[in-house]
Amino acid sequence: MDKHLWLRAYCSETHGYGQIAVRFARFCLQSGVALKIQHIGREVSIKDIPEDLRPHHATGENPNPFEVLIAPPDFKLTPGKRTVWFSMWETTRLHEAWIEQFNRCDAVIVPSEFCK
Repeated sequence: MDKHLWLRAYCSETHGYGQIAVRFARFCLQSGVALKIQHIGREVSIKDIPEDLRPHHATGENPNPFEVLIAPPDFKLTPGKRTVWFSMWETTRLHEAWIEQFNRCDAVIVPSEFCK
């Protein structure tokens, strides 16, 4: 098993979720966590990743049985992975498909009581 924590996220400081992912990645690295970043998004480019995080960019498949996902609720889980998902959506109702996905996660982290 790979000894890295695999983060699946859009890692760009130009996007709200990306800003959270960048801060999370930097915190992990400063704390001594071995990290791989799987940059996701509709138009993915390594140029979007801040330069200090580019050496941690991962290509290929995550060999670990788990991942951390920082993304909106419309992203799909990686089949067969145990997932900790950080997400948010300012609404009073979620789509049924999103609820099913969240329920399959080991943990869902939200930034406020409202998003809970």
